[in-house]
Amino acid sequence: MKKLLLLLPIFSFGASLYLPIESSISDDVEKMATITNMPSTKMPYSLQMLNEYNEKIKESHPMLYDKIASKINSLSSNQLITKDKTSISLAASNSEASLANSHGIDTRYKYLFEASYMLNANEHLKGSIEGSLYEKDGSAKITTNNSFISFGFDKFQVDAGYRDHFYGPFRNGGMQISTNAINSPSITFSNPQPFSFAKINYEVFFTKLKTVDGIYYNGVSYSGSPRLLGMHLDFHPIDLLEVSLDRTFQFGGGPRSSSASDVWQAFIDPVSKDNSNANCGVDCETGNQQASVNIKYNGNLFDKDISFYAIYGGEDTVNGSNYKMGNAVQGFGLYIPFFAKDTSLRYEALDISTSWYIHHLYSNGYSNGGNVMGNWFGDISTKDINRYLQYIELNNKHNNINFSTKFKYIVAASEYKHIEPNAFYGLDISASFDKAFSNKINCIIEKRPDGQHVNFVSYKISF
Repeated sequence: MKKLLLLLPIFSFGASLYLPIESSISDDVEKMATITNMPSTKMPYSLQMLNEYNEKIKESHPMLYDKIASKINSLSSNQLITKDKTSISLAASNSEASLANSHGIDTRYKYLFEASYMLNANEHLKGSIEGSLYEKDGSAKITTNNSFISFGFDKFQVDAGYRDHFYGPFRNGGMQISTNAINSPSITFSNPQPFSFAKINYEVFFTKLKTVDGIYYNGVSYSGSPRLLGMHLDFHPIDLLEVSLDRTFQFGGGPRSSSASDVWQAFIDPVSKDNSNANCGVDCETGNQQASVNIKYNGNLFDKDISFYAIYGGEDTVNGSNYKMGNAVQGFGLYIPFFAKDTSLRYEALDISTSWYIHHLYSNGYSNGGNVMGNWFGDISTKDINRYLQYIELNNKHNNINFSTKFKYIVAASEYKHIEPNAFYGLDISASFDKAFSNKINCIIEKRPDGQHVNFVSYKISF
């Protein structure tokens, strides 16, 4: 009985619903996270955590507080099923191209119906129901991204289904896992509410990916379904500094081993069990591993709230050391939530090394359903070449219309000091407003490395 009483403070609350990553209040939540130093290196955010940190700005930023609180209350209703949104999108494009962070949807669709609902059965059983109907390859396609059941407690929750995962502080796209590719069924273990000590957050998920060709074993190409294991840990060593550790492991598929023993050995000793060397040839390698360290600092500069963040990561190892990451990627970002009264500004830069998202064991690389599972740039260029990526995002409000402008630029490292003919340029402009219903107009203009010019326009109405 005494042991049970000791456990009660640990499991003091029930399971939590999540705010969808692409939400109408996403930019507002990022502002609140910077002001309150909320853990923000993994998404989706739990409503429990959002509610707790939003209370910290109730007096200092009442309008921002009210907007976030209103959304939280609408999603966490006591009703069994609560509507998040239903929407209809119509689109037109001059060419076929992937859309960044869109669960594998590309510019070919002419219509897109989306519906999202929250399930609130009881304190410990919740869920998300989401469906999309759109045109692809000349026929209707249905997806169930972000549909899952959740059960557990505030410090240990299990999510089973097509749940989103997004790691890292970079909002342009997660390096290891993001919403760029279609979701596969997964099981996830995490704590929706941070631990009191150092604000510790953890997450582990496992999924079986779509069937693909080009899985190499014993010199032969096979078809099969690779597995993906994802792990995240973040904590605050000091109040204003967040540190996160991310690791993903793509393995198995076809005749390649996916046993727990082999995966564990490759995880703790990748040099001996997962990278080619004198003792481990290609056929004894278990799979493809990526790891990164992220830091994020929330502070104040020139009387403005700021968030500064950086990443250092790698794919597999180098120089026979389990502690040195090969094919490095590094970069930084700066976010100013109140650059002006109604304007937020974000700038991100990444130095992407060779071989990121490609692998000799998997000819389709680090992908699911034809799209890279990490940052969208992998869909633009997966060649073995160094590249620099720069991203600017400006969000502002004028006369009750929310404007968002995103500029993306990718250039080969060897051509960085002058304009490269094969560089990637992308401009994404949208305007959203409420008039009877929520409306959004989006225009994308891109010039791709292969010379392709993409023009895409869409109109969305949400009920």
